[in-house]
Amino acid sequence: MMDPHGVGNAWVRGLEAENGLMVLNSSDSRMLTKLVSAVRTGTPTLIEDVAEIDSALLPLLSRNVVRQVRALQLKMDSYFILERNSANHDLIQVWI
Repeated sequence: MMDPHGVGNAWVRGLEAENGLMVLNSSDSRMLTKLVSAVRTGTPTLIEDVAEIDSALLPLLSRNVVRQVRALQLKMDSYFILERNSANHDLIQVWI
């Protein structure tokens, strides 16, 4: 979201505060690892200060999920994120 005044950021923080919102900064060298962990656990995530979208995020943003034997598979960069049922696929919440 384009948010020059921080109103959207504050709204997301308030909306997801009780759900354990994880806030990441795009300049963090471990951002992708932390994001993968958050997606695996279903933790809502806000990524701040994004100047341009990293190509590693594109499969997640486009929800490029492939059904593998009894699981859904999503590959982000060199990480594989496996979900046991399709219901979890709808629980992925990433705000940028």
